[in-house]
Amino acid sequence: MVFKNNCRVNYRPKINYKREVRGTMTDKRKLYYATCRKYANLTQEEAVERLHLADAQTLSRYENGHVKPDQTLVAKMIRVYGVPSLAQWYVHHTNPDLAPWLAEVTALKSDGDVYLQAELAARILCALLKRLRKILRENENVAADKKTPCIRDGYRLAAGKTLSIVSYIDDNAGIY
Repeated sequence: MVFKNNCRVNYRPKINYKREVRGTMTDKRKLYYATCRKYANLTQEEAVERLHLADAQTLSRYENGHVKPDQTLVAKMIRVYGVPSLAQWYVHHTNPDLAPWLAEVTALKSDGDVYLQAELAARILCALLKRLRKILRENENVAADKKTPCIRDGYRLAAGKTLSIVSYIDDNAGIY
């Protein structure tokens, strides 16, 4: 995601679905298909049956990034796993031109959405913490560092995800 000041932070990597000669991903980054499946308490075999896939190896290829799932399959995953915000994550990573138009604070619709947003916020915060540690190790002033605008925008993004979670909990407090 490109921020106002044209900085880029590495917590939202582009997924590289091109395969090497041996069939492995050239860029092993975390994909959230398996995270959402595990949240739904489904084994690969159960998910394969519900998603109408050929076998567990096919699902494994999607979850490990060896093959890019199409929109129809992602829509099935969203329904089966109960994580509607997976759609937003999918658009962010497969169509970066549309990503800036998506809201960072979203209305979460399920506990699965809360789980996914918490995972994404944790990933963002880990990347930002590494950058802050590096700045402080080099005895630099955080406010004077040239990456500070990116760090600020990254914390705003993490805050948006956290606010989505808090809003969901507040709205559903009477249910639990």
